[in-house]
Amino acid sequence: MLKALLAVVLGFSSILAHAVTMPALPDSLSVYELAEPDRYISRPVSDYRLLLGAAVKIDRQIRADSELRLEGELQQFTWEIPRSHEPAEAFENLRLQLRDGGAEVLYECSGRQCGASNIWANDLFGYSTLYGRDDSQRYLAAELNGNHYALYAVRRGNQRVYLHLDLLKGVAPLANAWYAPLESQGYMVLPHWPDSPELAVKELVAWMSDNTEALRLVVHQAGRDSELARSESEAHAVALRRQLIEEGIPAERLDAYGVGNLVPSVLGAQSQLVVIILR
Repeated sequence: MLKALLAVVLGFSSILAHAVTMPALPDSLSVYELAEPDRYISRPVSDYRLLLGAAVKIDRQIRADSELRLEGELQQFTWEIPRSHEPAEAFENLRLQLRDGGAEVLYECSGRQCGASNIWANDLFGYSTLYGRDDSQRYLAAELNGNHYALYAVRRGNQRVYLHLDLLKGVAPLANAWYAPLESQGYMVLPHWPDSPELAVKELVAWMSDNTEALRLVVHQAGRDSELARSESEAHAVALRRQLIEEGIPAERLDAYGVGNLVPSVLGAQSQLVVIILR
């Protein structure tokens, strides 16, 4: 009897020890009713990466087609969802609330389109429990009332289901942060290409106008026909160089190359991108 009572007490103490208290979500949002709190952390951040593309790792560097670099107060919420439910159920519940509340969706993806789950779990969210099956992932980046949201759902190999939210409050964009990788490592993927080529050109012109370095523009393009992909990517590279020259950038500061599908690892989940390299 005494042993049984002790087991009950220890079990109850264990539950209390693992209890997680979470604050209410802002913007009138509420989490999935069957979600159980798993982890909560709050801390200031000076350089948060809000990815707006699939997460890939190349030469040990995390990359995406586009991203925002932000600073502010970061709140990280993680909930566990009953295994009988799909990750998409809890994810969609919050996604629809954000949409109905007027949020601007900056990027979203599902399954392998998001990249590798281990990158999201370990490198971006810093919580290995979120490492799950690539085909079960859902991700959304959104902005609402000055708050930035990174929403992620996944099913682990052991069938456990998790919903995670990174919430940044009091956010301020880091000045000129988009080209930080170019200055630190000498190369980077050109943001906003090819989805918003006008914006990509505008930002690149602004940077080149404030700096004297010469650049190489290298266009990568997917395609089964290697020669066709190479010729098309070269045409895009030449056209991009011409646009920059028309905007006042000296021709001698720009080289342009098209390499087609010859370096598939660079493309990740994308069909085309531009790598800019300090010459």
